[in-house]
Amino acid sequence: MPQHLNPGRQRALALGLAVSLLAAACSDDNDTAATSTDDRSSTTPPAESTTAPTTASNDGPGNTPATSAPSSAPATQQPTTPAPTTEAAAATFPRTVTHGLGETEIPAKPERIVPVVSEILGEKLIALGVMPVAALPPISALPEGNTYGLEALADVEPIGEGFSPNLELIAATQPDLIIADTVLLAAQYDELSAIAPTIAYDIFVDDWEPTFLEIAAAIGEEQAANAVIDDYQARIQAIASDVQATFGDEPVAIVQGNLGAEQGAAGTVRIYGTDTNVGRFMADLGITVWEPADPGGSEIAPSTFEVSQETVPDIDASSIIYLNEDLFVAPADIAGDPLWQATPAAQAGRLVFLDNGAQARLGGPIHKFIALDAMTDLLS
Repeated sequence: MPQHLNPGRQRALALGLAVSLLAAACSDDNDTAATSTDDRSSTTPPAESTTAPTTASNDGPGNTPATSAPSSAPATQQPTTPAPTTEAAAATFPRTVTHGLGETEIPAKPERIVPVVSEILGEKLIALGVMPVAALPPISALPEGNTYGLEALADVEPIGEGFSPNLELIAATQPDLIIADTVLLAAQYDELSAIAPTIAYDIFVDDWEPTFLEIAAAIGEEQAANAVIDDYQARIQAIASDVQATFGDEPVAIVQGNLGAEQGAAGTVRIYGTDTNVGRFMADLGITVWEPADPGGSEIAPSTFEVSQETVPDIDASSIIYLNEDLFVAPADIAGDPLWQATPAAQAGRLVFLDNGAQARLGGPIHKFIALDAMTDLLS
């Protein structure tokens, strides 16, 4: 079906839109890593849960996602603690880390780490079994169910509000490493570096694994990172056959509709393509991600499209996955909207709703494990 897409915002607005979308999701990851999957150290993955569903422990740091049970018998996994760093790994310090804002020497294995942005940078530390000493307070409401230790971020020392860190509060925590981002905090990089060695990454990057591996290498937790990624890949494989049975090889559109006025884009629809975080997540699952054949001026960021809601019937993907999260139109309203019901997917009964949409499209490993839980629920 030909696409008739209204012009969208220009690429110059992409950063602002990314910030606003992060804030919206919070109401409810530079270069590709040199280490390949085949080169990663093998670790023994945690045992699968075969008992009744459990919830994440609140006993503190060191909780990483564990491999799920096969999707035919869904279970909520109990996070496990990565193996302690070996003496050999510790002996590799000092090490020089190349990151988004330059090079930084880390003299010894960091023990007191401040990930300035807790939502995405702090999440990676929690996944590695490392408790941050301070961070900007989380502004996300945790989703229901297992959060794989993510709730621990609410208990760290606050160093400011929103996306505005207080340098005096950071210095008072006496960090031996600061992890910042290359966009929001680039102007404060020198000041942060004067407090402690500082490394920086783009928190809006759409491929979480390279940044996760780089941060792990910077703090000497490569083994823990490898275990987390092994778990992720195992869980992907556990539901791959169900994904194939449900969606097949035909293109699937990943969307959110009718952005509210809070995002400055009322009456529009967001379409996520192959090179977005959620697009990569869906591709990992074996889903072929749909993009508009004629995007016109609607590509507001790489592989991200914003179109007028009147063009919804032009979404000719065989299936539509609608990402459900607060501040976006609820599934019940989408299901009752004639524009959405006019799509080929809806007419074929293939318009479906994925809970925890923010976790699917943002963040890193913990967010993706939460999204995998939601996908398992959807498939069942």
